Amino acid sequence: MTSTSRTVGLVAALVITAACSDNRPRLDRKCSDPSQAPLLTRHYAVAASARPAFFEAIDLFAHQEAFAIRIAPNSPGGDSFTIQLWREDIKAIGVNSQNSSQFNVYFYANNRVTPLPEALAHFGHELDSAVSASGATVLKDSK
Repeated sequence: MTSTSRTVGLVAALVITAACSDNRPRLDRKCSDPSQAPLLTRHYAVAASARPAFFEAIDLFAHQEAFAIRIAPNSPGGDSFTIQLWREDIKAIGVNSQNSSQFNVYFYANNRVTPLPEALAHFGHELDSAVSASGATVLKDSK
């Protein structure tokens, strides 16, 4: 067996192992450490045709609430996205990796500063209002 064929075999084994494992992080799993659990969770149904308006609504919310924002595709096909919002006291991550028509948004404390419950309620209400106006459906909230 030549060095090249061994390398090809090793690469093929690694690709198969990676494709067959499901070690992707899941943000919806229960955390064993409550300090690492989301402080606020939101779920939205968003049709593919409504995504541009949904992203515009998220951007508007971010600017109104003084968040920096990043929205980026996770795949070349453009079906999976990550939304990141952050500021000094709170950060949020939104994903639709489990279901391309459902976005889950999770808010976390940032830099060990826990936002007041009133601020979290405000963020939840304002985000729900913004994305509802874009045509997305608020599915549920868990906190």
